[in-house]
This record gives sequence, structure tokens and C-alpha cells, in this order.
Amino acid sequence: MPTHHACHACGHDLSRFRALADPHYALPMVTCPDCRTSTVRRRDPGVAGYRRARRVVRALLTIWVQCFVVSLVTTASVALISNIAYTAHWEHKGNPLATLLFRSHELRPDASGPMLGILTGVMLLLGLFTGAWSRSSLRHLNAGWTVLVLAGLATLLALSPALLFWAWVRLGHPGNSPWGDAAHIQYWAGTITAGVMYAAFIAAGMPLGRTARAAWATNWKSRRSKYRRARRRLREDR
Repeated sequence: MPTHHACHACGHDLSRFRALADPHYALPMVTCPDCRTSTVRRRDPGVAGYRRARRVVRALLTIWVQCFVVSLVTTASVALISNIAYTAHWEHKGNPLATLLFRSHELRPDASGPMLGILTGVMLLLGLFTGAWSRSSLRHLNAGWTVLVLAGLATLLALSPALLFWAWVRLGHPGNSPWGDAAHIQYWAGTITAGVMYAAFIAAGMPLGRTARAAWATNWKSRRSKYRRARRRLREDR
């Protein structure tokens, strides 16, 4: 039921009439059909406070969900990049991309095993999801910078044991550091390659997010227009 709004001059009920923005002051104005008096429509304080609180809660919930997804995606991508580089170095004695492109016969069960292919497939799915999510939820950000930050952060975290060991040695400490050992230095190139592969997978998933966002926006506009038409018919029936 619309909030009661009476004309100040004649007392006519104006609640069923739509308020139009004043061209000069941009205030919601309603003109009485009987006496042609224009009045400003103000929102009920209780309703306005409820809607304001609902917007704040929705914004905070959105921020929390986005932070959770970023942390989850980053953790999973770091683990996959590290394991792909480790598997390619110790089981295939080479670079992960070179193994997948030029030595795919080593992925058979009777050879070195399919673990590298399985990990790459999982990272492909994760990259497609990350790209689709970033373009549908973070579409206000630049696509190139989004790929660079997400993939770069995951690659940097995957390289952190090697970087910490290198800094440990440069500082003159003998032996392995508490955070990494010499083995991480041996496949740093494979880690960077896996990070580049992850960036390519994210970029490949971005068109999916753009398409999903456009479909959702079209559906929302259609539902919104139906709701407005239904409210307009209800006013006219009164």
C-alpha cells in the first residue's frame, strides 16, 4: 500500500500518482489533478532508514563475499602452480608447458604418469571460473590489470619459498632457510611458466563472465519492467 500523501491545498489523495523530478531543483514533485497545486513528495523516515540500512548491509555482504572468493581462488591457484612446477621438474625433467605441448606421450599411465595433465586441467577450470567471476563481479576494473594482479599475486606467492631461500643465502646464512630450500630454486622457471598459463586461462574465461553478466542484466531488466507495468496497472485500476 502506498504511503498517504495529501494535497496541501484541497486534501486530494496523491499517493497513487507518480512523482516526477523537477527540472530545476530535481525534487520529486506531484501535481494535484484538482487544484493543480504542486507538492514535494518525501519518503517516510522509517522506510528511508530501512532502505538505507538494507543498502549498507548488502554492500558489506558483497565485500565479504568478494574477499572470500579472492582468498579462496588465490590459495587454490598458488597450490596448483607450485604442484605443476614441482611435477614437471621432478617427474618429467622439464618445463610444464613444453611437456604438455611436445612430450605429451609422457603423460600416459605407463610413462611418467598423468598427474601433470590432471593438475593442468584443474587449473584450467579454476582459471575459467576466475575469469568469468572477475568480469561479472568486478567489471568496473580494467581486464588487463585484473589478470595481471590475480595471476601475478599467485605466481609471486608460489615463488616465495625460492625467493626466501635466495635472500637467506645472500645474507650469509648456511644451509636451508626455515621457509624454503635449494630444491625450490631448481624449478623457479617452471613456476613462472605455470603462472603465465594461469593468466592465459583467466583471460580465456573473461568472455564467459561478460556473456553471463549480459544475460543476467537482460533478465533483471525484463523482470523490473514487468513489475513496473503491474504497479502501473494497479494504480490505474484504483
